[in-house]
Amino acid sequence: MATNFSKVDKLVDAAIKSGLTSLGNDVKKRAIVLAPVDSGDLRRSARVDVRSDEVDISFNTAYARRRHYENNLHPSTRLYLNNALKSITNVKAYFKETF
Repeated sequence: MATNFSKVDKLVDAAIKSGLTSLGNDVKKRAIVLAPVDSGDLRRSARVDVRSDEVDISFNTAYARRRHYENNLHPSTRLYLNNALKSITNVKAYFKETF
């Protein structure tokens, strides 16, 4: 007798996507707080994209890419995306038990 795991696969995929989305949104919120302030729309340009197994958090300005890696005036704002991700200590809380 063959077993059909398509329902289980759908439940697991939905749980993973939901967990990645909530994790990505929390990292985005923290990155917005840590990002350097400019006169443009750096903080408003943050976006979270969830694919099947990864989360892409991005800021849509050239200033954001440059300030992520270099900031001589305020070095504490460098690597704000990395620091936002490091501030998440318990990843298990984002993923609910499916079964």
